Amino acid sequence: MATYIGTAGADTLPLGLPNGNDDDDLIQGLAGNDTITGGNGNDTLEGGSGDDVFFIRGSTFGTDIFNGGTGSDVIRLNGHVTVSNLQLTAANVIDIEQLFFSSYNIYGTGGNDTFNVSGIASFGSASLIGLYDGNDSYVGHIGADSVDGGTGNDTLDGGAGNDELTGGGGNDRLIGGSGDDRFYIAGNDVGTDYFNGGTGSDVIRLYGHVTASNLQLTAANVVDVEQLFFSSYNFYGTGGNDTFNFSGIAAFGSASVIGMYDGDDSYVGHIGADSVDGGTGNDTLDGGAGNDELTGGGGDDRLIGGSGDDRFYIAGNDIGTDYFNGGTGSDVIRLYGHVTASNLQLTAANVVGIEQLFFGSYNIYGTGANDTFDFSGIAAFGSASTIQMFDGNDNYLGHAGTDSVDGGTGNDRLNGGAGNDVLTGGNGSDRLYGSTGDDTFLIGGRDFGQDAFFGGLGADQIRLTSNVVVSVLNLSSNRVVGTETLNMSYYSISGTGGADSFNLDGIRRIENARWIEMLDGNDRFTGHSGNDFVDGGAGNDRLIGGAGNDGLRGGTGNDTVDYSAATSGIRVNLGLTTQQGIGGGQGSDTLQDIENVVGSSRGDQLTGSNVANILLGGGGADLLNGGGGGDLLQGGLGSDTATYINATGGVTVRLAVTGAQNVGGGQGSDRLVSIENLTGSSYGDRLEGNNQANTLSGLGGADRLVGGGGNDRLNGGNGNDVLDGGTGNDLLRGQGGSDRLVGGGGADRFEFDLRSGVDRIMDWQDGLDTILLRSGSYRGERYDDFSDLTITQSGANAVVSFGGATIIVNNTQASSLTAADFDFI
Repeated sequence: MATYIGTAGADTLPLGLPNGNDDDDLIQGLAGNDTITGGNGNDTLEGGSGDDVFFIRGSTFGTDIFNGGTGSDVIRLNGHVTVSNLQLTAANVIDIEQLFFSSYNIYGTGGNDTFNVSGIASFGSASLIGLYDGNDSYVGHIGADSVDGGTGNDTLDGGAGNDELTGGGGNDRLIGGSGDDRFYIAGNDVGTDYFNGGTGSDVIRLYGHVTASNLQLTAANVVDVEQLFFSSYNFYGTGGNDTFNFSGIAAFGSASVIGMYDGDDSYVGHIGADSVDGGTGNDTLDGGAGNDELTGGGGDDRLIGGSGDDRFYIAGNDIGTDYFNGGTGSDVIRLYGHVTASNLQLTAANVVGIEQLFFGSYNIYGTGANDTFDFSGIAAFGSASTIQMFDGNDNYLGHAGTDSVDGGTGNDRLNGGAGNDVLTGGNGSDRLYGSTGDDTFLIGGRDFGQDAFFGGLGADQIRLTSNVVVSVLNLSSNRVVGTETLNMSYYSISGTGGADSFNLDGIRRIENARWIEMLDGNDRFTGHSGNDFVDGGAGNDRLIGGAGNDGLRGGTGNDTVDYSAATSGIRVNLGLTTQQGIGGGQGSDTLQDIENVVGSSRGDQLTGSNVANILLGGGGADLLNGGGGGDLLQGGLGSDTATYINATGGVTVRLAVTGAQNVGGGQGSDRLVSIENLTGSSYGDRLEGNNQANTLSGLGGADRLVGGGGNDRLNGGNGNDVLDGGTGNDLLRGQGGSDRLVGGGGADRFEFDLRSGVDRIMDWQDGLDTILLRSGSYRGERYDDFSDLTITQSGANAVVSFGGATIIVNNTQASSLTAADFDFI
């Protein structure tokens, strides 16, 4: 051991040496402002009185004892110091006012170093103390320490003062003590560090981007730290399955988005506002308290907002089947870019406590495959535009508010849910459900397909967005349910030019309509309960106007108007081009360019035009008037009548003829099918029945009526007629004029009134036939009994006088006519 003793003046010790030797030296400066430099070894350096300077450099520290004595004394670096065990504690630093760094610094060796500067009152011109690798220990002085632990599991205690501690890599314990301390982290140096700020306003501060796999800043390892300050840096995951927990942080300062990258990541936020992007992978992000911004990224993520007004961001194809829990507060799922998804589930099962889905200027699109979107867990849409499903057979379930959805091509199922929804099926056979609310189903172009519209509750409408060109338009009552209105928006509906079929009977009313035009082809149109305006165009069209006052134009071709749905008998005149009351709940229609009529199941009156018509009576007792042209008159079920009342001359009609027959009288060649009765013209007609029970009515002119087989009714009308009942039990009425009545075989009845004129019964069968007399008064006399008759004999014939009527019964004795041969009616 060497001993060096100075003088009472300003000494530089040891004398003549740059520093002490390698032994454990004793160097005493005594009085004066001494400069003392120890060497290697555990030296005792005493300054004595005066302002002394103790120099240390290199690795010469050892565990020296410094005693400054009186005066203002300083330990001063005169070179960088590298040391493993640095002890500047109160036990070996006495009366030293400062450790002065100048432009030098203190470094560890890279091993497990121990630095204790708690005996130093202050640092002068200090820079960062670097401990390097190893599991280092540092205890600071009462002033501001600036220490970098380097890699390894370090324990850094700044003590009093505003310290700056950098743990570096490894699992470090950083203790700020009293004062406003800063804990620095960067790179991948966080590990599972422990931070204790102590008293004062303490901050964990980034001095570079942090990349970590397991980042634990929980209440268990973050104590008395007021803020995590980002500055211009950020936290990032490694791309693996990372875990970030910031629940021990009170506040973030100047934070940006924390990026977790790929992998199945876990994040727990602090009590303030977190901004986190989970990246791809199945992430769990819990923002905790505060107004958080969470982005799940790709994968099936669990995003938990906690308390506060949170925002969950989605864009691109990053939704997957994410779970969103807003917690308390006003929480929003928000688009930050267009979203393209195949399976988008925002149901009540995976959306909890979310008040709104906010679109901004972005939108949600399908992939073009068979996509499924379910928004039933969303309370409201904010700033939404139309959700576009594109191609594929898509499935959409809307939220409780207003949905606007376009299914694109494909057979889509769109359910708007509650709210006033706007649904566009697009091309394909779509099923559109409005549910509650006043819903609008949009159609345009060629996008009808075989759509079905279910309006649900509310005032719902189908609305045209452009002119519609379609081959099959099925808005029948089994495809349109709870939808009141077709709003044509002054657009038109047109056929394709082929064999088109339009059915609107599921619609109650049409608004803002133009003509519905079928174009070429053999088309079929069924109208709604309101006013339809239809042009069949070229081709053989079938138009069903339905209820309402319809305008039905057949166009060129052989066109048919169909009233088979009428609830009672109808009256249709194809020769009338102005509005006509149809009856049967069919409104007042205007028919133009229509050749054929289908009647109802009741008794109809159908009148053709001057062209060839087809009149189909259907059920009921129909009255068919073909008019001019070669017509087909088909009565259908019931006792039907063909009438030629408008003929311009006498007609000849035979019911037994099954083919076309030249009727005459300007009526063309008609074919009668399932016709039981005939009514002639005001001219001399020949009407013949068949083997059924027929009613033949001659009207005016000298008619010849032949009943044929069956129990027939023959009505001669005015003129001198010849009535031949044929076989069967017939009823013959000569009516006006002098008529010749032939009962034919069977028990026939001959009916007369008081003004029947002079009629002749040609083949009276005594005991079989009956004369029917209509009771009444004539010239003051009452006729209602056999005794009121005058019966005389005129040659071979009996003559019965009945008021103004004379009945000649051929080849009959007057005495043979008894009361039994007469019936008064």
